[in-house]
Amino acid sequence: MRGKVCFVAVIGIILWIAGCASEKPKTAHEATPHEHKYPFTKVMGDYHAQLVVDHDKGQMFLLFTDITEEPVKLLRLESIYGGATLPDGTKRDVAFRSTEPLSHKFIHKYHSHMIHRRAGTYIAESDWVKINRAFDLQVTIPFEGRSYDMTYNYVETPE
Repeated sequence: MRGKVCFVAVIGIILWIAGCASEKPKTAHEATPHEHKYPFTKVMGDYHAQLVVDHDKGQMFLLFTDITEEPVKLLRLESIYGGATLPDGTKRDVAFRSTEPLSHKFIHKYHSHMIHRRAGTYIAESDWVKINRAFDLQVTIPFEGRSYDMTYNYVETPE
């Protein structure tokens, strides 16, 4: 009898632990609509993804910031892919690359291991950026179990 009680108790504890350990779906805290400090900024959960374009150098940057729009190293992605549509309808593939290495091999006297970092700035370079002052950019950013599909309707703004 005592063995049956222990067995039932062990099964109950296992089921209780399994129920507590099950992953609950993550929900992003979508911020209420608000003004942004910088143009071409999109909300991504509790963070922002900002597009910055340098036409002189033919570069585009995706910058990640917290809800107060301060820079934050957020993603562990080497690259972010998307596409641009130019005013004449021409399509261009875009690949943003992390501006810093995301993994580094740490070597100690007796052992080594990989250090994995997060990035906050991604860059894409292309000659078409130098001559096109307007375009639509679509990127998909996987983050915290969700994919954020972002569309930037970019038009150069006077400074």
